[in-house]
Amino acid sequence: MPTSVRDLFYLLALGALIGAVLHLGRTVLVPVVVAIMLTYVIVGAVDALGRVPFLGHAPVWLRYVAAVATFLAALALIGLLAAANLRGLTEVLPAYEANLRTLLDRVAAPFGATGSAAWEGLRALTIDRIDVGPAALWILNTLASAGAYLVLIVTYVVFLLPERTLMPKKLRAIAGNRAPSGRQQELLAQINAQITSYLSAKTAINVVLGVLSFAILVVLGVEFAVFWSMFIALANYVPYIGSLAAVALVVLQILAQTGSLETTLLGLGLLVAAQVYVGNWLEPRWLSRSSNLGPFVVLLSLVAWSALWGMPGAILAVPLTSILMIVLAAAPQTRAIAILMSRDGRIS
Repeated sequence: MPTSVRDLFYLLALGALIGAVLHLGRTVLVPVVVAIMLTYVIVGAVDALGRVPFLGHAPVWLRYVAAVATFLAALALIGLLAAANLRGLTEVLPAYEANLRTLLDRVAAPFGATGSAAWEGLRALTIDRIDVGPAALWILNTLASAGAYLVLIVTYVVFLLPERTLMPKKLRAIAGNRAPSGRQQELLAQINAQITSYLSAKTAINVVLGVLSFAILVVLGVEFAVFWSMFIALANYVPYIGSLAAVALVVLQILAQTGSLETTLLGLGLLVAAQVYVGNWLEPRWLSRSSNLGPFVVLLSLVAWSALWGMPGAILAVPLTSILMIVLAAAPQTRAIAILMSRDGRIS
């Protein structure tokens, strides 16, 4: 068997083995990886605070405390906003149903029909099939699991922050006289910089998208504007489909609230315009140094990591694939794969 074919076979076998381990061990691996990524976000925030004129002279430990406290406060705020808005949404559902009935009647009138019959048929196929008791129990169990998951991730982050500063010392102690080569140190530094810059830039982009969406929803008089704009911003962590799916839900909210096709189309146009501005102008400029993946590779990584880890995999698809590309580019045997994965064919 030729060497190249044998190497390709070994590479595919190794990839299949790693994929099986990632999928089977996702219960343990996902919170660890999420905690590592959040640690990089906090480190990026600490570095940013160090460049602020007044805060730059503060001790490093104080900046870490401020960054962690801000992160925990943001999580608590998101949870409170989600709970309050979802409760408010359930209270206005009867009014939204009446608006949708009126809209269906107006659309069906030119055809000599009524929208009420269509609504009742749709309701019988969807809402009426939901068993409230088991559904409520499933929601409570999901929320409890998510809460425990979140506590575990935050605990990992708290322990990872001091470990990160001690890791270089531990690696030097392990190496002993066999100090890591400059190439290895450069590779680790490149991975650290890649993760930090991508997650920091992506977070800043999502904040901009959330602010734009909030302004649009306020102008249109949409209820729960804070919740929906926050939802769009968080969903934008999932490449391509995340924020678009969130926009679809917001458009449905506008339609149900107003019962107006004109207002709904206006909201759709403005929200899509914000998405196009952020996706086609802002992201290429802010993420150009932190993600050199081709668009098809991003889509493929989204599918692959979603299959392995579900929603956490979809959120982490880009940084994890970027790390994979850096590792592949470091070896001459796999450098060609890294070049194919890149957006412009250039590997630094």
